[in-house]
Amino acid sequence: MHLAGEDEFMDKASQATINKELADNAHIKIHTYPSRNHAFARPNGDHYDSKDAETAKARTVAFFKEHLKDK
Repeated sequence: MHLAGEDEFMDKASQATINKELADNAHIKIHTYPSRNHAFARPNGDHYDSKDAETAKARTVAFFKEHLKDK
């Protein structure tokens, strides 16, 4: 899960709740991008940040490779 730390649609209290409630779930990793706003990884979006978008993508791909291995 990728959270924009300055998301205009999700306040800090909501982000804290998400982190607290999902902290012990081994199937979920939460990454927060402190200075990013909503949809920071959407190309051509108002808040797009290429560096953090690439970081988020790499983290997602790594997570899928780890958890969705061929059996």
